[in-house]
Amino acid sequence: MGAYHFPSIAALNYVITGIKIDTVMYFTDAAAKYGDWNLLPEKCMVPQAHIIKENGCDWVDLTSISKGSVLRTGKFEFSGNEYIGRITDMRKDNAAYDFKNYYYGHKDKDAFIETLSKKTSCEIDSFSALNLDNTAEAVKIEYIQKTNVDTGEEFIYINPLIDKQYSENPFRTETRTLPINFDYLTTYMQMVEIKIPEGYVVDEIPKPAKMVMNDNDIILTYRIAVDGDVIKLNYVYQLRKLIFSVAEYDGIRDFYAKLIAKSSEQIVLKKAGEVKE
Repeated sequence: MGAYHFPSIAALNYVITGIKIDTVMYFTDAAAKYGDWNLLPEKCMVPQAHIIKENGCDWVDLTSISKGSVLRTGKFEFSGNEYIGRITDMRKDNAAYDFKNYYYGHKDKDAFIETLSKKTSCEIDSFSALNLDNTAEAVKIEYIQKTNVDTGEEFIYINPLIDKQYSENPFRTETRTLPINFDYLTTYMQMVEIKIPEGYVVDEIPKPAKMVMNDNDIILTYRIAVDGDVIKLNYVYQLRKLIFSVAEYDGIRDFYAKLIAKSSEQIVLKKAGEVKE
């Protein structure tokens, strides 16, 4: 992979394999432990990769070769003074690739669970992970998370998300001198159901929202509603473009600031009979 306008053998810094079957090209990085066909590490997903072949050379855009998707579902309820969530987390393609590298970066399963517990500020029980060693399959993670809540209080405050996709804005500087290059095209979803505890009603709830960057380059859809004694949340984030210019930086910075603010909004539950007008 080298410069687009002035290619040089000295500037080629990484090599992957491409195979053409009929009219379709398939790419793989043999050095990527959890890689597969058209499942490339982020460093390989460049807009100008130089194809070297017997009958000449060519250029190929690898930015959309690999994608990643995450679907997280959570069913929450109150039991005594505990807020309990049963979580299922499905990660496909590059999201699965990243998770496998992250998981095996820990000493063992217990060390990973300890990290997860600290990240979520919850006690983690019944953790399991499937397909960690199968590069072509999605990773499926299941666990139960528990946190203490005083259900005797007049108000209960909870964030409806399983956890925040971003805990802080990745774009903190006021200015930027280089283009922004994201890792891979992404679809990230959370589908959550929260059973309202007996004796409580919803006093406040976040408003539904849809945020769009440019011409649908980045989209956040946040839908939430009360259905009987259950609160239902559908959170969908889509990154549909990898490379943004310096001129787009202020818009991206503002988009993620608003995304984080939305992700921090809480549900307020209040004891029945004490709802404000």
